Amino acid sequence: MGFSDLIPGVSGGTIAFITGIYRELIDTLASLNFSKLKLIKNKNFHSFWTSINGNFIFSLSLGIISSILIFSRLIAYLLKNFSVEIWSFFFGLILASVIYFIKKYSLFSKLNIILILLGAIFSYLLTLISPSEKEITLVYLFFSSMVAIIAMILPGISGGFIFILFGVYEYIIKTINDFTNKVIEFDFKSLDDILYKLIIIILGIITGLKLFSKILKWLIENHEKKTLSILMGIMIGSLPEIWPLKTYDSMINNYNLFNSILFIFIGFLMLALLELKSKKINYEKK
Repeated sequence: MGFSDLIPGVSGGTIAFITGIYRELIDTLASLNFSKLKLIKNKNFHSFWTSINGNFIFSLSLGIISSILIFSRLIAYLLKNFSVEIWSFFFGLILASVIYFIKKYSLFSKLNIILILLGAIFSYLLTLISPSEKEITLVYLFFSSMVAIIAMILPGISGGFIFILFGVYEYIIKTINDFTNKVIEFDFKSLDDILYKLIIIILGIITGLKLFSKILKWLIENHEKKTLSILMGIMIGSLPEIWPLKTYDSMINNYNLFNSILFIFIGFLMLALLELKSKKINYEKK
């Protein structure tokens, strides 16, 4: 799930679906509340751990954090050295995800189409006002992290995608890599600024989970198609921003164009493989 949320177009929620832990994930997050901390105060740690499904949370969190720390370096390298290829791959993944979920959930009614259009317009306008790296404030970082964590547990939309939408994707990848570099080099004196940013990101994630997990559970259970329609629209509206060949010169460059088409196809292929894996797991459960 951690690796998938670094990749726009592959949702952590989708991976949770494929591996069969999605329902447990949503139920666990929705059940978390501060009142359970009283159990620790009463020195009843075992009851507290059981009440929050501690083994599940710990294992999942450890896997997500580890994969983000490990694979953020790979993503940063690819963005720097193969920008056309990696953004084309992201473009293909997102477009394939939109087609897949619209078809899977039959989002073809008039209301769903209107919601898709509204989501697309909102998303496109948001990409127009996303700040440059120099303009990213801690408040903006907090807000984008708060929204991204919601996406991380939704099927069909990833946290990485939300960070792209808010214009902070490469900024956050760089922050994570700067942190790991300083730790590896034992350079703790210059960690302060990076730690502030990471703490703000973590606080945004915790706040998002606390505020929206129950709302999210209710929306998925009671208005699944409407919710997914808006999300698909948001993903569609982001595609012009993600498209790598934005200038005429890059479009007429045969090498760039060939690579772009190839990696868009690879993005489609990856989603198809994930869907085959999902069907295989569901078949084995039956």
